[in-house]
Amino acid sequence: LKADRNQFDALHLLGILNHQRGKAGEAYRLLSAALKVHPRAPEALSNFAMVLVSLKREAEALASVDKALQIAPGHPDALMLLGTIFAQRGSLADAIALFDRCLAVAPRHFSAAYNRGLACMFTMMNLARLAVGLQGVGIAERATQQALEYARDRRQGRQGEDHQRHQCGGRSRVHP
Repeated sequence: LKADRNQFDALHLLGILNHQRGKAGEAYRLLSAALKVHPRAPEALSNFAMVLVSLKREAEALASVDKALQIAPGHPDALMLLGTIFAQRGSLADAIALFDRCLAVAPRHFSAAYNRGLACMFTMMNLARLAVGLQGVGIAERATQQALEYARDRRQGRQGEDHQRHQCGGRSRVHP
């Protein structure tokens, strides 16, 4: 960079290194400079989007990933990052579809396979939670039916001598 401040590869790689070291602000500056030199470089756009996600600038990250995918529709890292963003939003079906697209292009993409598995696991867990909730509703409904049946047939009040004197001991539904 001392010889040429517009050296794309150096700016891009230094941006990635700074992001990996947790220096998102510096990574943002370097990758912005790299994209000024080559604005249509899908790898740089994808890495820039990753930095934007770190900076909690999701809308800009999505725009950068979309631009990368317009230029290179099968770019595995862009597909992977977009899947990750969708998973974080809770759109697990969309995330799984994007991870599948990534794996179709790059079958050995470890992160896509790993994140696909996580998204599937969370989908399964969410379905299990819904099933348990539905089971609880069913149990509550059956308990309510049994309680109503019991209340209809139950004798209430005192039995024996007091029964005739106080007119107690009738069925629940007869009482006021």
